[in-house]
Amino acid sequence: MSETSTTIYLVRHAEKMDDGTSDPPLTTEGRARAKKLSTLLSGKQINHIYSSDYKRTQQTAIPISKRTKIAIKSYNPRELDVFANQISQLKGQHILVVGHSNSTPSLANLLLGREEYTQYDESDYGNLIEVEISGNTKKSKKTRF
Repeated sequence: MSETSTTIYLVRHAEKMDDGTSDPPLTTEGRARAKKLSTLLSGKQINHIYSSDYKRTQQTAIPISKRTKIAIKSYNPRELDVFANQISQLKGQHILVVGHSNSTPSLANLLLGREEYTQYDESDYGNLIEVEISGNTKKSKKTRF
């Protein structure tokens, strides 16, 4: 990675409880997946952590926030254009963004400037999209964890 390239790690929140509310917390499995994400990214030099304001996204980001001692910053998943522009300007940084089944692939597409990812099925967890922006070159890869 060059000095001016930006790497953005995009992940949907981990498994959430079905508690009948609009803002459920993570399940036991979800908390384990959040810890697994932190371990997976432990070799990366994360500089910024962003999450929407929902319990499930915040709880997914907490293990890596505690490990790196980086505060979780909120973003509005309904204003992805503005947010994509904001984080793509953070040159030379490694950024984690925790989102949702619709906002995570949409944000990846905005950052890439092309339609590459589709909305996740509601039962689909554990996808990590890595977007690297270096000058005019934008590439991505998706892995499972």
